[in-house]
Amino acid sequence: MCSATSSERLPLTRHLLLQGLLFALLLPAATPSARQDSGQSVPFKIRHADQFVQSKDSTGARLYVLLGNVLIVREATSISCDSLTYFPDNGFFHCIGSVHVADSVRSLSSDTLFYYLDRAYYRAAGDMRWSSGKLWGSGNQGEYWRGSALFRVTGEAFAADSARELHSETMEYESATGVLRAQGDVRFSESESGSTGAAASARYSSGDKLLVLRGRPVLTYYEDEDSLRQDPFSLTGDVATSFGRDSLTATGRVRLWRDSLSVTSDSLFHNLATDRSYFRGGPPRVEHPEYRLSAERLDISSRERHLELIEAEVGGRGEFSTGGDSAEQRGLRREHGSWIEGDTLRLFFSRNAMDSIYAAGSARSFYRENELSGVNYVQGGIILLVFEDNLLEVVEVRDGGRGVYVPPDTGGVITVIPDSSGFLSPPDSVFPR
Repeated sequence: MCSATSSERLPLTRHLLLQGLLFALLLPAATPSARQDSGQSVPFKIRHADQFVQSKDSTGARLYVLLGNVLIVREATSISCDSLTYFPDNGFFHCIGSVHVADSVRSLSSDTLFYYLDRAYYRAAGDMRWSSGKLWGSGNQGEYWRGSALFRVTGEAFAADSARELHSETMEYESATGVLRAQGDVRFSESESGSTGAAASARYSSGDKLLVLRGRPVLTYYEDEDSLRQDPFSLTGDVATSFGRDSLTATGRVRLWRDSLSVTSDSLFHNLATDRSYFRGGPPRVEHPEYRLSAERLDISSRERHLELIEAEVGGRGEFSTGGDSAEQRGLRREHGSWIEGDTLRLFFSRNAMDSIYAAGSARSFYRENELSGVNYVQGGIILLVFEDNLLEVVEVRDGGRGVYVPPDTGGVITVIPDSSGFLSPPDSVFPR
């Protein structure tokens, strides 16, 4: 059902009300005994009505009509409206105009209301607005099942609390559990952080601010320090979960990106308080125009909107540009770039530019210092590479360090070998077979 615009709703309500008044005028006048017996004739308590009429329609079915400032009570639910028609043979009553429904846990307003007595169900339509607990919202139509305490909103469904706003095609709210479910073109926003997102479906608990998004959701969020909302992170996965301003998680084909930095993995846990991200499974992989990194576990830290540290644990491998690579080699860095490996890798950053690389545990590296130099292959317990303006400035090898330098006049064959798979034993040799 499509909702009427504000300019259309008043004529519609007036039209329905005039219909009710005309209908009442055409009914036979109620006898005094009928008015006196009104409380026993209907299954609700009449608190007020300007007029009460009892009659029958053309088929002989009984009708009870209340007109003008109607207020009734049914099982601890109060209902007010402009007019009410009760159909006892069909087990429902119909309210028209300025409808308001309220009980101990919710309130609702609309243009019309159908209330089914035997089914413990009612349906409201036309400029429908509702509130329950900490949530409020609106939609084209609202349905409530009293037995299950389930409230459903369809058509331009909207819900909000002090932290978030959600929009979708349909919503269901369980007042007993405080859980809201949204389905179809779900969109949400957070008032405090400015974060936004879109998903196929969502489950939201207003009490603990837990939001679960499904269907390859895409989230855009900001660090606490980014008060001007200038550097957003984007995140997608099969399922994403937000724990308010505490943390968020994602599982299934996860990808996190900001500017030219991209990280992929099977799962992510991001601590918003510490700005630290934990990537697992896949294995995780970092992609950037100046470097690449993979390992079984990747942890990324940032501070004041700037990348600070990437830690790679278990089988870490990094590929990087030293400034000595030519433009062609940088474009083909997967095959020709410098690289470093170790049980543990740490990439340090200064103002989002790579500052140094630390490798420990069976560490080894293959690199060139500049475009005219030869290549270096080193091994050791610890390797430290220090960069300045993307140029490799310092190389330190500790704990049994050893290495080989191959000058540029060896035919160039060595420069196309990206790792030790083409080297002779022992593994520290860089001479091809």
